[in-house]
Parts: sequence; C-alpha cells; structure tokens
Amino acid sequence: MCGSDSRRRLTEHPKIEYAMKRLLVPLALISSLLFSVDAFAQPTFYFPTQTLANNGEQVSLPLKVRDFTDLLGVQFSITWDPEVLSFVQVTNLHPAVTGLDIGDFDFSAAADGVITFNWDNGQNCQSAVSGVTLDDEVTLFELRFQAIGGYGAHTYVNITDQPLDMIVHRLNANCMDIGEFITPGWVSIEVLPLRLIGSSTSGNTGEVVCVDYAVEGFQNLISVQFSVNWNPNMLEFVSSSTSNLEDFQVNEMMAFDGVLT
Repeated sequence: MCGSDSRRRLTEHPKIEYAMKRLLVPLALISSLLFSVDAFAQPTFYFPTQTLANNGEQVSLPLKVRDFTDLLGVQFSITWDPEVLSFVQVTNLHPAVTGLDIGDFDFSAAADGVITFNWDNGQNCQSAVSGVTLDDEVTLFELRFQAIGGYGAHTYVNITDQPLDMIVHRLNANCMDIGEFITPGWVSIEVLPLRLIGSSTSGNTGEVVCVDYAVEGFQNLISVQFSVNWNPNMLEFVSSSTSNLEDFQVNEMMAFDGVLT
C-alpha cells in the first residue's frame, strides 16, 4: 500500500491532500503556543492566615503577592461571611502597578460578602511589550472591614472564581490564563480558634506507630470535645495518652470501627 500507485492515487485527489495540509497547520500553531510561554512561577496571592478582631473594631487585611512577574492583568472574586465582617473600603493600592485604581473593584455585592477585582495594565495581551513586576511579599492592596460577628464567630476571606473567574495574564504567554496560588485569610471575633495538628508517620505491617496531636490557640479553655477517625482496615487502635491535660478522657467503644471520641 506504500508504493507508487498509492502515491499517484493520493495526488489525484486534491481534496484529500488539502485536508492533510490544513490539519498540519493548526498542529504547528498549537505546538508553537505551548513552547513559547516564559518559564516563570505562577503568582501567589495571600491574606494573613489569622486575624483577631473585637466586635465593632475595624481591621485591615493586606493582600500580598509572590512571583508577581511581568503580569498584564488579574481578575478574581473576594468573598467572606457578611454576618461576621462588614466591608468598609479598599486602601493602600500599590503605586507601582500601572493602571491600578479603585475603578478596578466592583462593590455592588459587598453587603452580601462579595467583591470582584479586574485589573489590567492597559496593554492588549497579544501586542503587549511590558508587564508589571512586584517584589515578593509586598502588598497589592488592603481590604478594611468592621467586625460585626459575636464572640467566637469567624470567617474566611477568600479569593474565588465566583462570580468572576480567576484569570491571570502574563507577558509573552499568548493570552493564556497562567493560573495562580491562593492562601485565604481567616478572621476570628475576640478569640482565635483552636487548631489541632496531627503528625504524619509511617510504619511496616505489624509495627506500632504513634500519631501526636499538637495544638494552637489553646487558651483559657474549659472543655474540648472532638472525634478522631481512621481506616480500620489499615490501622488497629492500641492506646492513647496525654501528659498535659487533667481529666483527659477517650471513649474507645467504637475504636474497632476506626472512631475515637
């Protein structure tokens, strides 16, 4: 089938030959797009991981960045629980970000716990000649809120893709969304939440291994209760102990099913 007859028959059908050529062109274009993107890390946007506020107090949450390199535009949504925080204003816009101003924010749904952000440096991504670069750990802008939740209330202040999609454009990235890393903020009213941090471990079949639990925010507590779960097909409970708590009690009645309380 690969002799001269087959070559002759192919050239006698110009429609087939044309279709093959058309197929090669978009493949070549896709290949050039894939390999022309500059090898920079995706940018990171992050709020403070823990902020403590008293009811009625105003707090500012700086949005900081890493790997903010040659960016042409950024858009995303910011959400929080409106029963815990009431939005006040945006402040401290970074002066080195070309085109960044208060008009890049939509506050129409702020009462419902939603702000959208849509910035670009004024250059079309297809013909741009320069992007904006910031040092790591600098503040892009700050959000100011008033704490309105009761004692113990808390909320994430998060960057999401609802209602406005998360999109980041970078110079020489062929107008593709390069993605981003997000670390949400956490605001607590009058008391920080208790954090339980379990350790990681490994072991061979038949060995006894220990999982330690550390705590953060363990202050002036009267009582704590929670459950610990695991896969009983992989682990068999042996014992539990503590040297730091009085009246420490563990209910082992469901340990066979992978549950402690």
